[in-house]
Amino acid sequence: SLSVVSVSPSQVTVYPINTTLNPGLGVLVLGVRNLNPTPIYNVTIQLTSTQGLTPLTSTLTVPVIPSNGYLMFNVPVVVQLTAASASMGYVLSFQLPNGYVSSGEGTVTVSAYGVTNPITILLTNSTLNPGLGELTIGIVNSAPTPLYNVSLILNPTGGLSLGASKISITEVPPRGTYYVSIPVTALPSAGTASVGYTLYYYLTPTGAYGGSLTGSLPINIITPQSVLTIYPLNPTLSVGNDTIDVVIRSNVASSLGNVTLTVTSVQGASTSTTSYPIGYLPPYGTFIVKLPLTVPLTSGSVTINYVVTYSLGIYLNTINGALNLGVSSPPGIAVTVYPLNSTLNVGLGRLILGIRNNEPVPLQNVTLILNSVGGTSISDTQYSIGEVEAGGTYYLIIPVAVPSTSGSASLSYTLTYSYTGGEGSVEGQLNMGVAGLPQILITGYTVATVGATVGTDVSISLTLVNSGPVTANNLNVTMLTTPGLIPISGSSIYLGSLGSQSLSSVAFTLLPVRPINGSVLFIVTYTDQYGQAHVIYYRVPIKVLGNSTFFNFHNGSRQPNGGFGFTHTGTALAANPLRSTVIYAAVAVVVIVVAVVVVLMKVRRQ
Repeated sequence: SLSVVSVSPSQVTVYPINTTLNPGLGVLVLGVRNLNPTPIYNVTIQLTSTQGLTPLTSTLTVPVIPSNGYLMFNVPVVVQLTAASASMGYVLSFQLPNGYVSSGEGTVTVSAYGVTNPITILLTNSTLNPGLGELTIGIVNSAPTPLYNVSLILNPTGGLSLGASKISITEVPPRGTYYVSIPVTALPSAGTASVGYTLYYYLTPTGAYGGSLTGSLPINIITPQSVLTIYPLNPTLSVGNDTIDVVIRSNVASSLGNVTLTVTSVQGASTSTTSYPIGYLPPYGTFIVKLPLTVPLTSGSVTINYVVTYSLGIYLNTINGALNLGVSSPPGIAVTVYPLNSTLNVGLGRLILGIRNNEPVPLQNVTLILNSVGGTSISDTQYSIGEVEAGGTYYLIIPVAVPSTSGSASLSYTLTYSYTGGEGSVEGQLNMGVAGLPQILITGYTVATVGATVGTDVSISLTLVNSGPVTANNLNVTMLTTPGLIPISGSSIYLGSLGSQSLSSVAFTLLPVRPINGSVLFIVTYTDQYGQAHVIYYRVPIKVLGNSTFFNFHNGSRQPNGGFGFTHTGTALAANPLRSTVIYAAVAVVVIVVAVVVVLMKVRRQ
């Protein structure tokens, strides 16, 4: 904006050249224009009230400004960090050539690139471990100007002890962040704490025209109960001798020393070991304690009371807790039957069953009876095992035969046993998967032709199906012809993959060049999921007649070799003159070859 001072009969204008300033130290350029027809002398501009900025000089003087001339003044100023605009008042005085002195006042206003929250204090780690550590504080300068001679005064509370209470920083760059790290000691029982701060800064390197900022930084201190997480890997126990895996996991970034788990009492079970020294636990490390237990038949649940001690820094801490576990047992007495190989292979193999005695007493007269079997064949249905010791496992090997068409196998069983004081039985069912093989079958063929005579095309189509449970790969069909048959469409067709229970078909075209009563051999090759190759041979009977004046077609008579026979008769040469030409040419070549051979034999005799 412009401020105009009019002095009769002269007139002088004062205005800003740069209308926008950055926060911090800068220069405001003022223009002074003399609109009078005569020069003015002893021009003085006295800077008075300001808002949003501070001028570093208060008086501007110049001896003379010519008529209709102007001058520029560089005024060093300091603009506040939050200022969006700034203004400066002034008083202007000058002398006319006739000695008359005139004066006036006005205001110069400019814009500023101020920032609403130019300075922010933050913590990069607001959660501390008990003991010795480090606190990292960031000073964020969002303004486009540097901060000079910064002092950060810290006042910790709530069980914190800092290695330094005052941090001095020469400069924080514009739109930059300066980080300081301070040693800290946190009491393990503090839980929460805070660090109060006061920040002093200046906008000039000489330490003038600054400001201050106060606040507080909340800090969370990990308590002893939250340093470690303790839980069972499997919360359910079996009756008899069992082992529970107790997981001890560190939740802190510091190393823990002298870690020890002590079992103080157990309800619903008994244990022979109560103390488990662990020792060193790395930051965020995990250790698993295997705790043996003996669970009686009458137990419905188990409670393990424990104490964990550890050292963190200079502090020794204690955690008390309990593990609540369930007990799982089948009706009567806990005996478990399970397959070790849950997936069977096609063909002859074996099924390995584990029979586990979960009781603290031995089992005698153990007998396994297979009630029903599906998806596989087993020769014996009853197996006498004898005795299984307390807490022990007996492994039973059963020969099996799995057909290629099986996708799964199952068997139901009854296990009988006796023990001191009684007897019992367990019934159940086991389900296993089957790693089946692909099974390619040729379900039939079709012969499509207008007449099975010499010189007439014969087309043979095969239909294939994969009856196996998995995909057949690299499926290929190759045709081997007998003499007198010329393959026209090629002798091999690659089909790639054929999925389980999927159909596919291939077609070959042949040209008979002489009468035939024989067969065409097809070789089907493919690989299973293990890369093993499989081969199938399939013959299709074929009969081709010579010169006839009629034709008959007999379809569907099965031959002993597995294919179907057919008989075609007809006037093929007349029906297809192109094929006749081919045959005549072939006969001519044969006659020429025979003649050459006869001549050579006569010459040799002479």
